[in-house]
Amino acid sequence: MYKGYNFNTNEVIKRINDSNTDILFVGLGVTRQEKWIIENYKYINVELIIAVGGWFQYLAENKKRAPKFLRQLHLEWLIKLINEFSVVWKRYLIGVPLFFYRVLTKKIQLVIK
Repeated sequence: MYKGYNFNTNEVIKRINDSNTDILFVGLGVTRQEKWIIENYKYINVELIIAVGGWFQYLAENKKRAPKFLRQLHLEWLIKLINEFSVVWKRYLIGVPLFFYRVLTKKIQLVIK
Protein backbone atom coordinates (compact mmCIF):
# COMPACT_ATOMS: atom_id res chain seq x y z
CA MET A 1 0.00 0.00 0.00
CA TYR A 2 2.60 2.57 1.08
CA LYS A 3 6.36 2.47 0.76
CA GLY A 4 8.37 3.64 3.71
CA TYR A 5 6.98 6.00 6.29
CA ASN A 6 5.86 8.84 4.03
CA PHE A 7 2.08 8.71 4.08
CA ASN A 8 -0.88 10.91 4.85
CA THR A 9 -2.31 9.69 8.16
CA ASN A 10 -5.80 11.01 7.44
CA GLU A 11 -5.87 9.19 4.10
CA VAL A 12 -4.67 5.96 5.72
CA ILE A 13 -7.29 6.20 8.48
CA LYS A 14 -10.03 6.81 5.88
CA ARG A 15 -8.93 3.76 3.88
CA ILE A 16 -8.84 1.63 7.05
CA ASN A 17 -12.30 2.76 8.10
CA ASP A 18 -13.70 2.29 4.57
CA SER A 19 -12.39 -1.29 4.55
CA ASN A 20 -14.60 -2.29 7.51
CA THR A 21 -11.81 -4.45 8.88
CA ASP A 22 -11.88 -5.79 12.43
CA ILE A 23 -8.15 -6.14 13.06
CA LEU A 24 -5.40 -3.68 12.13
CA PHE A 25 -1.73 -4.64 12.11
CA VAL A 26 0.62 -1.65 12.35
CA GLY A 27 4.20 -2.30 11.29
CA LEU A 28 6.05 1.00 11.45
CA GLY A 29 8.82 -0.20 13.75
CA VAL A 30 9.07 -0.03 17.51
CA THR A 31 8.32 3.37 19.03
CA ARG A 32 7.04 4.91 15.78
CA GLN A 33 4.12 2.46 15.55
CA GLU A 34 3.18 2.82 19.21
CA LYS A 35 3.18 6.63 18.91
CA TRP A 36 1.07 6.42 15.74
CA ILE A 37 -1.43 4.08 17.40
CA ILE A 38 -1.71 6.25 20.54
CA GLU A 39 -2.24 9.39 18.44
CA ASN A 40 -4.82 7.83 16.10
CA TYR A 41 -6.66 4.89 17.70
CA LYS A 42 -9.68 7.01 18.58
CA TYR A 43 -10.25 7.79 14.87
CA ILE A 44 -9.92 4.19 13.68
CA ASN A 45 -13.02 1.99 13.59
CA VAL A 46 -11.54 -1.43 14.29
CA GLU A 47 -11.97 -3.92 17.11
CA LEU A 48 -8.27 -4.59 17.65
CA ILE A 49 -4.99 -2.84 16.78
CA ILE A 50 -1.78 -4.85 16.98
CA ALA A 51 1.70 -3.35 16.75
CA VAL A 52 3.82 -5.88 14.88
CA GLY A 53 7.16 -4.09 14.47
CA GLY A 54 9.33 -5.73 11.84
CA TRP A 55 7.20 -8.85 11.62
CA PHE A 56 6.18 -8.07 8.02
CA GLN A 57 9.86 -7.92 7.02
CA TYR A 58 10.27 -11.51 8.18
CA LEU A 59 7.02 -12.67 6.54
CA ALA A 60 8.07 -11.09 3.24
CA GLU A 61 11.49 -12.70 3.68
CA ASN A 62 13.19 -9.30 3.37
CA LYS A 63 14.94 -10.05 6.66
CA LYS A 64 16.37 -13.36 7.78
CA ARG A 65 15.59 -14.76 11.19
CA ALA A 66 18.20 -16.19 13.51
CA PRO A 67 19.10 -19.86 13.05
CA LYS A 68 16.50 -22.24 14.47
CA PHE A 69 18.72 -23.48 17.33
CA LEU A 70 19.09 -19.89 18.61
CA ARG A 71 15.34 -19.35 18.34
CA GLN A 72 14.76 -22.55 20.32
CA LEU A 73 17.14 -21.22 22.99
CA HIS A 74 15.18 -17.92 22.99
CA LEU A 75 18.29 -16.04 21.84
CA GLU A 76 16.96 -14.51 18.63
CA TRP A 77 17.27 -11.12 20.29
CA LEU A 78 21.03 -11.63 20.57
CA ILE A 79 21.43 -11.93 16.79
CA LYS A 80 19.33 -8.80 16.35
CA LEU A 81 21.51 -7.01 18.91
CA ILE A 82 24.63 -8.02 16.99
CA ASN A 83 23.24 -7.25 13.52
CA GLU A 84 21.35 -4.06 14.38
CA PHE A 85 23.29 -2.80 17.39
CA SER A 86 22.88 0.93 16.66
CA VAL A 87 19.09 0.51 16.38
CA VAL A 88 18.30 -1.81 19.31
CA TRP A 89 21.08 -1.46 21.90
CA LYS A 90 19.18 0.98 24.10
CA ARG A 91 16.01 -1.14 24.01
CA TYR A 92 17.78 -4.40 24.86
CA LEU A 93 20.56 -3.26 27.18
CA ILE A 94 18.71 -0.51 29.06
CA GLY A 95 14.98 -0.84 28.37
CA VAL A 96 14.54 -4.54 29.15
CA PRO A 97 16.47 -4.51 32.46
CA LEU A 98 14.66 -1.29 33.44
CA PHE A 99 11.30 -2.92 32.68
CA PHE A 100 12.11 -5.92 34.89
CA TYR A 101 13.37 -3.65 37.65
CA ARG A 102 10.11 -1.68 37.56
CA VAL A 103 8.01 -4.86 37.59
CA LEU A 104 9.94 -6.29 40.54
CA THR A 105 9.86 -3.08 42.57
CA LYS A 106 6.13 -2.68 41.89
CA LYS A 107 5.50 -6.29 42.93
CA ILE A 108 7.51 -5.75 46.14
CA GLN A 109 5.48 -2.60 46.89
CA LEU A 110 2.24 -4.55 46.46
CA VAL A 111 3.46 -7.33 48.78
CA ILE A 112 4.53 -4.83 51.46
CA LYS A 113 1.12 -3.07 51.42
